Amino acid sequence: MENNQVKTTSGRIIGLLKDGIDIYYGIPYAKKPIGNLRFKRSELFKSAKVLKCDKPKGSSYQFGPNFDGDTTPNESLDCLYLNVFTKDDKKEKKPVFIWIHGGGFLTGCSYYPMYDGSYFASQGVVFVSINYRLGCFGYLDLSPLGKDFDSNCGLSDQINALKWVKENIASFGGDINNITVGGESAGGISLWALLSTPQTEGLFQKAAFESSLPYCFLNEKYEASYRDNFLKSLGLKKEESGKLLTMSPALLVKGLKSGLEKVKEERIGAMTLAPVKDDLLPYDTIEASIRGINKDVKILIGTNKDEGTIFANQFFKGEQPFGWELNEKMFKENGLSELFMPLKKYYEEKYGPVECFHQLAYDNLFIRGMLDNLEIRKKYTDCFIYRFDYSTPESRKIGFNACHALEMSFVLHNTSYTLTHLPLLKGTDEKEVKEIEKQMSSAWLSFIVNSNPGFESYNKDFKAHVFNLKPTEISYQDYEPLGLFKGKRINTA
Repeated sequence: MENNQVKTTSGRIIGLLKDGIDIYYGIPYAKKPIGNLRFKRSELFKSAKVLKCDKPKGSSYQFGPNFDGDTTPNESLDCLYLNVFTKDDKKEKKPVFIWIHGGGFLTGCSYYPMYDGSYFASQGVVFVSINYRLGCFGYLDLSPLGKDFDSNCGLSDQINALKWVKENIASFGGDINNITVGGESAGGISLWALLSTPQTEGLFQKAAFESSLPYCFLNEKYEASYRDNFLKSLGLKKEESGKLLTMSPALLVKGLKSGLEKVKEERIGAMTLAPVKDDLLPYDTIEASIRGINKDVKILIGTNKDEGTIFANQFFKGEQPFGWELNEKMFKENGLSELFMPLKKYYEEKYGPVECFHQLAYDNLFIRGMLDNLEIRKKYTDCFIYRFDYSTPESRKIGFNACHALEMSFVLHNTSYTLTHLPLLKGTDEKEVKEIEKQMSSAWLSFIVNSNPGFESYNKDFKAHVFNLKPTEISYQDYEPLGLFKGKRINTA
């Protein structure tokens, strides 16, 4: 960019040049959600001023520890910023990749080194990473409390970020007709919401999901338990909800943490905070797939082989209970007792006494929603499935294996950082790490650039590509557990 300055609807942006990459940190894409706007949906930011964007600005308040121990800079209500990484090589219409971080809608921000977009930019991609509101500010539905409160505030942030990219990314060399949105975990759930709402039609052409939970949108009954426990933890009655507008954010963070603990005590297998069905998100993923919402968006989607080691764990409460007694109680509380014995029989016969719970969680939370949706969407568009099977000595040592979130730095080509900072990569052979990194980042770049990750589509033969030191394939044709669940949802809608 000329003098590292770019004209945008947010103003004239001045960034920095680092190792041949133009980086713009903390570009405001939406108005500050402060004062009486802290629980309202966001609105696009417009300005003609000159803005210096050479270092991280505000991040959402955090409601727990993040994945790799990084410090979250500048926690604030003023957090609606995005970052752009691009290479000023005078080329226009470069493919665009928008990254949505995970963290259970409770933690995370776009500034973490693991999410650095410099490598993708060096490969001719305009890389965008976004912040959005978390916890009670973004994903706790307080709308029944009155006009000062909206539902899906965090989702509105993400939609506005996509709108900003569509309107401005050409100024950074990006092609507005070749935009891929990617996300991991809560970022993947976010991507399902973005794919499922008519509000985003035409804003992106491809979606790259990592470890998403497709059946994670929440219904009002579930949201009410979160909302009621949040108010109780703050000592508030519903008619006193106006006080939420002036309470310190730190107190609200503490109140939500306490409220979430109560929900987990009351509801076995309680899900994380997540988008809720409303006027902004009128359909769940299956309804949206059937209706053909964003039906032309090409899909790359997959999971890590051992997702369940964290989600069903005997040492802490996850989203899926550990132990048959608790599982039976969960199914009963959700009116699904008839599913319990067939599922118990299947997993006990096929897996070990610990692995059976890991696999049940994996199939329930990740696989069946993915396959159910792709069975519909593969009729409209190209769909590609992968599985990440690589594990590290440390992850095997603690029984996590190819666990949730392990793949991210391989995809984003940032293992040089995580090899020295991420505990799960401690003691791992660097040559192995670089081999997996090459496989995965190449596949994502190929999908972003050419709409094909370099392996056969699921549409053709139900095959999934397996990333490991020796890549292989697996088949999801006639996947047996799907029939045992009978299409029923647990703890969500």
